[in-house]
Amino acid sequence: KNRSIKMELIEIAQLVTGIATLIVALILVYQLRQQHKDSDSSMSFQAVNLHNENQRWFSENFSNESIEKMKIGLSSLDEKDENKLRALVHNSFMTITTEFRLGRRKRLKDYYKYALQRFALLKYKASREILEEIYIQTKNSKAVRSELNDLISEVLDDYENKKIGE
Repeated sequence: KNRSIKMELIEIAQLVTGIATLIVALILVYQLRQQHKDSDSSMSFQAVNLHNENQRWFSENFSNESIEKMKIGLSSLDEKDENKLRALVHNSFMTITTEFRLGRRKRLKDYYKYALQRFALLKYKASREILEEIYIQTKNSKAVRSELNDLISEVLDDYENKKIGE
């Protein structure tokens, strides 16, 4: 009988240990989900902040004359303005690429289309020429997801009404 009571106590102890382990596992899963939400919110805020900073920097560092030349194309810009514009478009491209890779906004096509148009300054021909160069360099590599490259091509086609990279 003593042996039977000991066995029951051991079984109860194992059951309690198992339940405690399950509770700890559930708490850890909950904490991981919270961390994911927090990191997603943080990344979203950082992306928005970067885009805003780029736009502010653009407005402070390009004259009206430079902007008019950007409408004509890269060849009309002096070297300093071309380098500044390349830095801005590449920076915007890298931010958008990172957002896409991390699945921000669930890779919603309309968001990324807008982001490319707005933040890469695609209303200017010079910016589109730079993005086209980036597209040609990355279209056959794994550096940029093919879905994003397809979207870049589509956005540029919308502006230029031509197929790029051919």
